[in-house]
Amino acid sequence: MFLTEKMSKIKETLELIEDLKSFSTLVIPMAFWYISLYLFHQSFFYSSDLLLRVIFCAFFAIIVFPFTSKISKKISNHNNEFSKKTYLKVALGAIIQTAILAILIFIFYTLQFWKGIKIHFYYFLLIYFSVLAILALFLPTFKAEQVEETN
Repeated sequence: MFLTEKMSKIKETLELIEDLKSFSTLVIPMAFWYISLYLFHQSFFYSSDLLLRVIFCAFFAIIVFPFTSKISKKISNHNNEFSKKTYLKVALGAIIQTAILAILIFIFYTLQFWKGIKIHFYYFLLIYFSVLAILALFLPTFKAEQVEETN
């Protein structure tokens, strides 16, 4: 009885560590949300407090997580070992979120810098969520390939 209680506490501790790892992967996309706030919504950036901006960035990083989670499940389905590890799926979701954010920030800032086309933050959000929704809905699911041994 004592041993099972200790084992359950160890299991809970390991799950907590796994959850903390998953949460830590949301910090990187938050930095890119902060940059996008600065570039595309400067009136909010300069008129708000630092804490409000950080909460705003955390909100967007968390809201986007279900989209990127679905995309990472579709991508990671082909590798059985990879699909068993929750942390790796969450990390892949954070990488996807950060990559799409970085690409859109680069494109929109380049348009603003070279062509003088001002992109408002609301349009940035609309295009960003549209890209994520299209990827989440229409990206094909990769199947695990069965490799047969030849004798």
